[in-house]
Amino acid sequence: MDDRANVLGPAAELAQILADDPKELNQYEVNRGNSVILIYSDENFGTRFGDLKSLRLNVIKMAIEDISGRAQILATNTIGVTFLDNKLQTYLTPFGATTPGTIVYKVGIKDVISFQKWRKGEMGAISQEEMNSAIYRLIYEWSKQLK
Repeated sequence: MDDRANVLGPAAELAQILADDPKELNQYEVNRGNSVILIYSDENFGTRFGDLKSLRLNVIKMAIEDISGRAQILATNTIGVTFLDNKLQTYLTPFGATTPGTIVYKVGIKDVISFQKWRKGEMGAISQEEMNSAIYRLIYEWSKQLK
Protein backbone atom coordinates (compact mmCIF):
# COMPACT_ATOMS: atom_id res chain seq x y z
CA MET A 1 0.00 0.00 0.00
CA ASP A 2 1.16 3.54 -0.78
CA ASP A 3 2.67 5.30 2.28
CA ARG A 4 0.96 8.55 1.30
CA ALA A 5 -2.42 6.87 1.57
CA ASN A 6 -1.41 5.71 5.06
CA VAL A 7 -0.84 9.32 6.10
CA LEU A 8 -3.71 11.02 4.31
CA GLY A 9 -6.37 8.46 5.30
CA PRO A 10 -6.11 9.08 9.06
CA ALA A 11 -5.55 12.79 8.41
CA ALA A 12 -8.79 12.95 6.41
CA GLU A 13 -10.66 11.15 9.20
CA LEU A 14 -9.37 13.55 11.85
CA ALA A 15 -10.12 16.57 9.63
CA GLN A 16 -13.71 15.36 9.27
CA ILE A 17 -14.03 14.86 13.05
CA LEU A 18 -12.76 18.41 13.66
CA ALA A 19 -15.10 19.81 11.00
CA ASP A 20 -18.09 17.98 12.50
CA ASP A 21 -17.32 18.77 16.14
CA PRO A 22 -15.08 21.79 16.84
CA LYS A 23 -14.99 20.82 20.54
CA GLU A 24 -12.64 17.99 19.56
CA LEU A 25 -9.93 20.51 18.62
CA ASN A 26 -6.75 20.34 20.69
CA GLN A 27 -5.85 24.04 20.83
CA TYR A 28 -2.50 23.31 22.50
CA GLU A 29 -1.42 21.20 19.50
CA VAL A 30 -2.63 23.89 17.06
CA ASN A 31 -0.62 26.55 18.91
CA ARG A 32 2.47 24.36 19.04
CA GLY A 33 2.08 23.63 15.32
CA ASN A 34 1.85 27.38 14.67
CA SER A 35 5.30 27.78 16.20
CA VAL A 36 6.74 25.55 13.46
CA ILE A 37 4.62 26.06 10.37
CA LEU A 38 3.53 29.21 8.60
CA ILE A 39 0.10 29.28 6.98
CA TYR A 40 -0.86 32.44 5.13
CA SER A 41 -4.25 33.06 3.56
CA ASP A 42 -5.24 36.23 1.68
CA GLU A 43 -8.84 36.82 2.73
CA ASN A 44 -9.43 39.02 -0.33
CA PHE A 45 -9.70 35.83 -2.36
CA GLY A 46 -12.84 34.11 -1.24
CA THR A 47 -15.91 32.40 -2.55
CA ARG A 48 -15.79 34.09 -5.93
CA PHE A 49 -12.99 31.67 -6.82
CA GLY A 50 -14.69 28.27 -6.85
CA ASP A 51 -11.54 26.20 -7.21
CA LEU A 52 -9.65 27.93 -4.38
CA LYS A 53 -10.88 25.49 -1.74
CA SER A 54 -9.68 22.46 -3.71
CA LEU A 55 -6.33 24.11 -4.48
CA ARG A 56 -5.83 24.94 -0.79
CA LEU A 57 -6.67 21.34 0.08
CA ASN A 58 -4.10 20.08 -2.44
CA VAL A 59 -1.43 22.28 -0.83
CA ILE A 60 -2.39 21.08 2.67
CA LYS A 61 -2.24 17.42 1.60
CA MET A 62 1.11 17.97 -0.09
CA ALA A 63 2.50 19.59 3.08
CA ILE A 64 1.21 16.76 5.30
CA GLU A 65 2.73 14.13 3.03
CA ASP A 66 5.98 16.07 2.83
CA ILE A 67 6.41 16.53 6.58
CA SER A 68 5.51 12.88 7.13
CA GLY A 69 8.30 11.92 4.74
CA ARG A 70 11.00 14.06 6.45
CA ALA A 71 10.04 17.13 4.41
CA GLN A 72 11.98 16.97 1.18
CA ILE A 73 9.98 19.88 -0.31
CA LEU A 74 9.43 22.20 2.65
CA ALA A 75 13.10 22.00 3.64
CA THR A 76 13.93 24.35 0.76
CA ASN A 77 10.61 25.69 -0.60
CA THR A 78 7.26 27.20 0.19
CA ILE A 79 4.16 25.80 -1.45
CA GLY A 80 0.86 27.48 -2.09
CA VAL A 81 -1.64 29.03 -4.45
CA THR A 82 -0.99 32.12 -6.54
CA PHE A 83 -3.21 34.30 -8.72
CA LEU A 84 -1.42 34.72 -12.03
CA ASP A 85 -2.69 35.45 -15.55
CA ASN A 86 -6.28 35.76 -14.22
CA LYS A 87 -6.34 32.26 -12.75
CA LEU A 88 -5.45 30.45 -9.56
CA GLN A 89 -2.68 27.88 -9.64
CA THR A 90 -0.45 26.03 -7.22
CA TYR A 91 3.22 26.91 -6.92
CA LEU A 92 6.47 25.70 -5.41
CA THR A 93 9.03 28.46 -4.79
CA PRO A 94 12.57 27.99 -3.44
CA PHE A 95 13.49 30.05 -0.37
CA GLY A 96 14.65 33.51 -1.38
CA ALA A 97 13.01 33.39 -4.81
CA THR A 98 10.06 35.55 -5.84
CA THR A 99 6.74 33.83 -6.40
CA PRO A 100 5.08 35.09 -9.58
CA GLY A 101 1.61 36.58 -9.25
CA THR A 102 -0.24 37.35 -6.04
CA ILE A 103 0.15 34.83 -3.23
CA VAL A 104 -3.32 33.72 -2.17
CA TYR A 105 -2.39 30.84 0.16
CA LYS A 106 0.98 29.65 1.43
CA VAL A 107 2.47 26.95 3.64
CA GLY A 108 6.07 27.12 4.79
CA ILE A 109 8.40 26.54 7.70
CA LYS A 110 9.10 29.37 10.13
CA ASP A 111 12.60 28.45 11.40
CA VAL A 112 14.32 26.96 8.37
CA ILE A 113 17.72 26.30 10.00
CA SER A 114 16.25 24.38 12.95
CA PHE A 115 13.93 22.56 10.57
CA GLN A 116 16.81 21.46 8.35
CA LYS A 117 18.68 20.19 11.43
CA TRP A 118 15.59 18.18 12.45
CA ARG A 119 15.36 16.76 8.94
CA LYS A 120 18.97 15.54 9.16
CA GLY A 121 18.28 13.99 12.56
CA GLU A 122 20.44 16.52 14.38
CA MET A 123 19.42 17.96 17.69
CA GLY A 124 18.01 21.42 17.28
CA ALA A 125 15.23 23.75 18.27
CA ILE A 126 12.53 21.60 16.63
CA SER A 127 11.49 18.26 18.14
CA GLN A 128 9.63 15.38 16.52
CA GLU A 129 6.65 16.27 18.73
CA GLU A 130 6.63 19.79 17.30
CA MET A 131 6.65 18.36 13.77
CA ASN A 132 3.72 16.15 14.75
CA SER A 133 1.98 19.30 15.98
CA ALA A 134 2.69 20.95 12.61
CA ILE A 135 0.89 18.06 10.93
CA TYR A 136 -1.98 18.44 13.40
CA ARG A 137 -2.13 22.16 12.55
CA LEU A 138 -2.37 21.28 8.86
CA ILE A 139 -5.13 18.78 9.60
CA TYR A 140 -7.01 21.54 11.43
CA GLU A 141 -6.55 23.71 8.32
CA TRP A 142 -7.93 20.81 6.26
CA SER A 143 -10.99 20.64 8.54
CA LYS A 144 -11.74 24.32 7.81
CA GLN A 145 -11.84 23.53 4.10
CA LEU A 146 -14.60 20.96 4.74
CA LYS A 147 -17.06 23.52 6.12
